[in-house]
Amino acid sequence: MGTLFDMTPEFPRPGADDDGLNAQQRAAVKHGEGPLVVVAGAGTGKTRVITQRVVSLLETNADLAGSQILALTYTDKAAGEMRARITRAAGERAKGLTVSTFHAFCLSLLQEINPALQPIDEVDHWILLRRNIAMLRLERYRRLAEPGQFLGDFVKFFSRCQDELVTPEDYQRYADTLAAAVAAEPELPADEITAELTEARALRQEKAAQQQEIARAFLASDVLLRERKLLTFGALMQEAVHLLQTDPALLERQRARFRFILVDEFQDTNFAQLVLLELLAGSARNLFVVGDDDQAIYRFRGASFANFNLFRNKFVLTRDSHANARPAEVVLNQNYRSSQRILRIAEASIRQNGAQNRYRPDKNLHTENPQGEKIVLAEFARPQEEAHWIAEQIYEQHRRGHAWSEFAVLYRAHLHREHLIGELRRRQIPFIIRRLSILTSPLVRDLLAYLRLIDSPHDNVACARVLGMPAWGLTAIDLVRLAERAKKGKGVSLWDAYSSQTDNLESIGDPAARESLVKLILHLRSQARRSSALEVFDELAGEIGLLPFPSADDGKLAHQLAR
Repeated sequence: MGTLFDMTPEFPRPGADDDGLNAQQRAAVKHGEGPLVVVAGAGTGKTRVITQRVVSLLETNADLAGSQILALTYTDKAAGEMRARITRAAGERAKGLTVSTFHAFCLSLLQEINPALQPIDEVDHWILLRRNIAMLRLERYRRLAEPGQFLGDFVKFFSRCQDELVTPEDYQRYADTLAAAVAAEPELPADEITAELTEARALRQEKAAQQQEIARAFLASDVLLRERKLLTFGALMQEAVHLLQTDPALLERQRARFRFILVDEFQDTNFAQLVLLELLAGSARNLFVVGDDDQAIYRFRGASFANFNLFRNKFVLTRDSHANARPAEVVLNQNYRSSQRILRIAEASIRQNGAQNRYRPDKNLHTENPQGEKIVLAEFARPQEEAHWIAEQIYEQHRRGHAWSEFAVLYRAHLHREHLIGELRRRQIPFIIRRLSILTSPLVRDLLAYLRLIDSPHDNVACARVLGMPAWGLTAIDLVRLAERAKKGKGVSLWDAYSSQTDNLESIGDPAARESLVKLILHLRSQARRSSALEVFDELAGEIGLLPFPSADDGKLAHQLAR
C-alpha cells in the first residue's frame, strides 16, 4: 500500500481573458442550441463552465426564464452549491431555476401525480422484505440459521435491474425463457450419458431454478412496495421514465417547461438516466452534459463511460445540418488545480487503465502551474505501519509550526480508517472524519425509527425496526407472527397488532416489555403535541439509554479543532 502527499496550494488561473474563461471553456459556454458534450478533465473548471453556461443562456435569450432551465447533478450538496453560484452570478434572472439531483427530480415528478408516494432506503427495504419473507417463497436463497442472509444482495440486485429499466415482469420472462430452454433439452440415449453430461445438465437446471426464485422475489418485493406506496432508489428513475413514456400530455408539459437541460458528472449516469434525459430533451435536444470518463465512481450502479458513446450516437452523430455548424464536443484539458508533478503522475497512472476503458484517452491534460513540491511515495507491508508513518509525519509537521487544519488524509473506504484513527488518538492529534454520513450509523437509524413510530403508528417499517431491537425481547419468529396477525386484521398496523394484544389472544413477546414500550411511545406521542422535536428526542434518548453523554475528551478535541 502507498501514501501520496501533495502539499501544493491551488494556483491562480493563467491563460484566460477578461471573462475568466480559456478558449475551450468559452466555446462550451457560448454554445448555442442543440446537444453538446463537454469532456472535462480533473481540475479544468467544469463547475465554472456550467455556471457560466446558465448565465450566458439567460443573458443572450431575453425571452428565457430561469424556470425554463433544469440542472441535474448527483448529490444534494453539489446541487446546493451550483444553485448558489448561479444565483450569485445571474441574480433575479435565475429566479425559478431548477437545480436538483436526478432522484429528487424524479420523486418530485412522481409526487405531482401521486403525493402519497414516499422513498425508502436500502435498510428499510431489507426490513420490509425480512418482515414478509414468506411472500418471497425462498428455498435456495434461505438459510435456517439466518433467513435474511441474502436479502441485502436481493435489494442491491433489484435496484441494479431498475437502473437498466428491467422490470420484475421483464425478469420473470427471462427466467421463464431460461427454464423453458432447459426443459426442452432432449434426453440423451442411455449409452451416451456420462457423469460430466449429467452434472452439466444438473447445473443448468439449478441455475434456471435459481433465476425463477430471484424473479419470484423481485415480483413479491414490487408488490410489497406498491401496496405501501414506497419507492426504492432505483424505482424512482424507472417509474419516472415509465410515467413519461405512458403519459404524452405530461411529457409535453415537461418538455415545454424545460427548454435547456444541463447535467453535471455525466460519467456517473446510468442507462435509465440517459433515457430520462432523452425523453425530457425531445426534438429540441438542448442537452449540455459535462463529465470525465476517468472519474466514474458509480460503476457499481451501472454508470460508465459507455454513456458518452450512447450520447454521441443518439444526439451528436444524428444532428441536423443546422446543428452541424457548431461543435458537438468540447474537451477541457487545461488543469488549474494541480502542480505539474501531480498532473504528470496522475496522467501516467490513469493511462494504465487502457484506451478501451476510456472515452477520450487523448485528453492530454496540461497546466501552466509551477512544478510544485516533490511527491513522496511510501510503501508498507501492513496497514498498521502505514498508519504509524502518516501520524508521525503529521505530528512532526505540526511541531514545526503547521496548524492541524492544514492536514488532510484520504483513504479508499471507511473500513480502512481504523488503524489511522488509533494512531491519531494515541498521539492526541485532533481530527474530523468527513463524508461519513451519520445516517449510516445503526444507533442513529434506531433513534430515527423510534421518532417515526412516535409520529406515525402506522409506519410498519419503523415499527419493525423498533420491535426488532433486543431490549423488547422479540424473536424473528415473533415478528413474523405479529405481521401475520396484522395482515389478518384488515387495515391493522404492526403497532396495533403489538400494542393491543388482549387476554383472548395468544401473547406474542414479553408482556412486561410490551407494557413498557407502549407506555413509552404513548407518553412521547403526547409529549410531541406540546414540546419541540429536540425535547422529544432528548427524552427518548434518555429513556432508552442510547446516547452517551459527551466525554471530557470530546470537549477538549472540539476546542483543539477550533484553533
